[in-house]
Amino acid sequence: MNIQPLGCKIVVQPDPLKEKNIRGIIIPESVQSPLEEGTVILVAKDVEPLLKIGEKILYPRNAGVEKEFDGVKYKILNGPTPREQGDVWAIV
Repeated sequence: MNIQPLGCKIVVQPDPLKEKNIRGIIIPESVQSPLEEGTVILVAKDVEPLLKIGEKILYPRNAGVEKEFDGVKYKILNGPTPREQGDVWAIV
């Protein structure tokens, strides 16, 4: 992937949504958690001290922009800065 995030942006690969629970019951998207989990793939230079490549994060499902590169879906989010948390709610 030939992309470099600018400013305070990060590129995240979302984890697949769990569509079924342990007993095999299908969970509709409308009642799933409003947070998504993903892995940080790229970080802009302004974000590097606060977030590292490979970390798992939680972020709101409707945050950022979805983009496909080489057949893989990614999300471009606002990363944390010393003054604000951006779209990242937690590191897990």
